[in-house]
Amino acid sequence: MKFDMEKVLHPFTPDEEKKEWEGKQGWFNDNIISRESIQNIMPKKQMNLTEDINFPYRSETGLTFRYFYPVPEPEPEYRSYTDDEMTELVGKVVKRKTNSSRAIITTSWMGVVTIGGTAFDAKDLLETYEYPDGSPCGVEITE
Repeated sequence: MKFDMEKVLHPFTPDEEKKEWEGKQGWFNDNIISRESIQNIMPKKQMNLTEDINFPYRSETGLTFRYFYPVPEPEPEYRSYTDDEMTELVGKVVKRKTNSSRAIITTSWMGVVTIGGTAFDAKDLLETYEYPDGSPCGVEITE
């Protein structure tokens, strides 16, 4: 799970945003929530709002808290391309994840593509490159 400090709800969070998360699962705390603290505090519970401006978040156990961190949406998972899918990549522009240099996939043969004279199998392509819009060089796994 990737922790995003900007997602922590606090007493000064606008009411509209608080209401958006009411009834959802998350973690509660009276001290500022951090990546480290969510691992040490109570398990995630359902959140309901209170009228108390200092402790606006109520867990399903009835306790009230100053801070609430909603369970983040799961990040999509990707699989490597199949050999057949790799052949469709010739001519596509990709960029390296490490330095954003762009290149064109020039050939594909037996599950290996060539980028800038270097061969990449499907696994290496997924780990090393992405498309210019930031999307992965792979196929999203849907259940």
